[in-house]
Amino acid sequence: MSELGDLLELMHTARGRCHALRMAIRVWEDPGATRDAAGAVGNAVWAATGEGRRPVEREDRLWYSAPDRARLETGPSPSGARLVSVTDGPVRISRLGDAAAVRETVVRFREVAFGEHGALLDPSPLAAVADLEVVGRAVAAGREGIVARARIRRDLDPLLLAPPPWVDELEVVVDAACGILLLQVTRAGGRALRVVEVTGVEVDGYIPPERFAYAPAEGEVVRDRQRPTPPGA
Repeated sequence: MSELGDLLELMHTARGRCHALRMAIRVWEDPGATRDAAGAVGNAVWAATGEGRRPVEREDRLWYSAPDRARLETGPSPSGARLVSVTDGPVRISRLGDAAAVRETVVRFREVAFGEHGALLDPSPLAAVADLEVVGRAVAAGREGIVARARIRRDLDPLLLAPPPWVDELEVVVDAACGILLLQVTRAGGRALRVVEVTGVEVDGYIPPERFAYAPAEGEVVRDRQRPTPPGA
């Protein structure tokens, strides 16, 4: 099989290759560059949103145990709020900043359990919306990886999951053993808009079950999410 064929197979089978993961993730974003890129393609609404133009950075942590347990703890957002999200089977409890923790039923585990990091654990959607080119190999987070350039296709149905229209290229490092992404750099016009970098990872190690239990602080009340009642019910 060719290098590209090997890469595509890794990306399409990543979600079944790892049974447990611990990940430390660095997220770097440049809001000013993103708004400039959005404005360049005529997206005035996005170009006018958000606060600040300086790059921001945070550290997230993620734990996963197959088939349906996950915990995500994010670093502070620009507003200072941190997210804690714990998903155990069909139940997710999450808390953002000082807001009350909320319990809800999960229908599609992978769509909510990993937050914005779902593409790291399952990069197969990227292979469906981009032309990939293998450009080398690299070591990332202490693991061997395949470096690829992904040029976003714009001839596809816009309903397909794809990066925003101002993104034209991504650079990724795909773990050569299990197919997860170790690095994803999002660019527009050659300018980096966002970097998601796995700085530490343990594959298939033991994770205590209590890691996937939400422990309320003293006096904290976990509320059930109120779902709207269908008309006529």
